[in-house]
Amino acid sequence: MATADVAVPEGYEILGVLGQGGTGTVYLARQRDGREVALKMLPLELDETRKKRFEVEASVGTMLEHPDIIRVYECGTLAEQGWIAMERLDGSELSPLRDDPSFSLDRRVEVIVRVALALHHAHQHEIVHRDVKPSNIFVLEGPGVDDFVKLLDFGIAKVV
Repeated sequence: MATADVAVPEGYEILGVLGQGGTGTVYLARQRDGREVALKMLPLELDETRKKRFEVEASVGTMLEHPDIIRVYECGTLAEQGWIAMERLDGSELSPLRDDPSFSLDRRVEVIVRVALALHHAHQHEIVHRDVKPSNIFVLEGPGVDDFVKLLDFGIAKVV
């Protein structure tokens, strides 16, 4: 999907494409206040199951605030297209780091602990993630990054 074809929610400016997945395209966007965000846009041609997952991801994301869970700032619908504005992350999924010898045992243990803390927080809010895997764990990079793990993708989560 080209950037020119996207209905942009009011208060956002599209700066580029960050990635594309099963439930939409994620754009780098700037909010009116200057904050850069990841803006996930639901494709119009999506089937009902994936639309439901997108809605779950948006609603659950707004319910959870924890340093190790990706933060959802807001969500909505524009021209029948769902969107989620969330925290922009610099780093990579855990998947490629599994085979990286510089990714120390101590760091691996810390990732596990941080993911466990994120899941505990979700469970305290009666939310079960149901899709914990390396590609849904993001490891942040950069100087001064204290909260370096983010649990992503609550699309098939269940509120119990």
